[in-house]
Amino acid sequence: MGRLVPIVVLVLVLASVALTGTGVPLLITTDAETQAFFTPVGGGEPLEGLLPGRPGVELTSPTALPGRHGRLGDPVQRSGAPGPLTAEEPRTSTGSRTSPVRLSAGADAEPRPRVFTYTVRSGDTLWDIAQEHGITVTTIMGANPDLVPSRLQVGQEIRLLSVDGVLHTVQPGDTVSALAEKYGVEPDVIVQANALDDPEALEPGTEVIIPGATPTIVRTVIVGGRAVAIYGEYRWPVLGPVTSYYGPRWGRFHHGIDIGAPYGSYIRAARAGRVVFAGWKGGYGYTVILDHGDGVTTLYAHASRLLVRYGQWVETGQVIAKVGSTGYSTGPHLHFEVRVNGVSVNPLFILN
Repeated sequence: MGRLVPIVVLVLVLASVALTGTGVPLLITTDAETQAFFTPVGGGEPLEGLLPGRPGVELTSPTALPGRHGRLGDPVQRSGAPGPLTAEEPRTSTGSRTSPVRLSAGADAEPRPRVFTYTVRSGDTLWDIAQEHGITVTTIMGANPDLVPSRLQVGQEIRLLSVDGVLHTVQPGDTVSALAEKYGVEPDVIVQANALDDPEALEPGTEVIIPGATPTIVRTVIVGGRAVAIYGEYRWPVLGPVTSYYGPRWGRFHHGIDIGAPYGSYIRAARAGRVVFAGWKGGYGYTVILDHGDGVTTLYAHASRLLVRYGQWVETGQVIAKVGSTGYSTGPHLHFEVRVNGVSVNPLFILN
């Protein structure tokens, strides 16, 4: 009987190879035992797809084989005693080491949120960068308070979060419970995201990531020789090239920007607000003015058709008019202004 055991084992191994193709040893466990099976490396096959129909079988490590994102990379070494299977510790784009990714067995888990540096490339916009990294423009703006979206420069470094949320700088007296209440999240979310040992002992000046929170965007503009803070996001009212900029033009001062767009294109509210004017306004043609509070108004001129009325409340992105060429205009476009306490400011400093 003792001679039959190795023969049976050999037969089982050969059968496995015949069924699965050329194989390499993959360390797995069944209960408390550790054994080596021959399983084909599929050049990137998900681990769970390599072990179908084997109840009670799980990876020795809850992370992954050498490679990235839980997929097979280089073949497992055949020689020497097999070691534990561990995932490579992730690094930020600047090379600094972060905490290892920890996954619970039998379930997909995500790495702890992190902050990293991104270098702006030719052709980048904030929208492109946000899409590439799976976050919103709001998250990027919140993590870079001094960033002017319209003035991105190639080679410029900006800070990104790996998840949507707020990068909060701890102030004296801050506690996890207070931050959770302020940002509308559960305290455990903050504790787990930042691996805090003592949730009530935050060190002033350090930064904590608050996943799921919405940052308050603040822009500072100079009005009448003094700095004025503008809160909130302002989206582009229409998509198109800027055909004329804020500043001196043709011997006069141009108090806004002109955005080229096809006749009839939708004009959208840059931010939620109340309609305080909707009608004909001399050289501006058909015009809409929205009041956003805090002394901030936006103006949309030369429209072909108005779609809102005086006193109406509109939401961010809501269609309020259509592009036209009414008033003093040489072709279809939107003339867009931002005013703070009645004084015009450069919209490009405000728009996301």
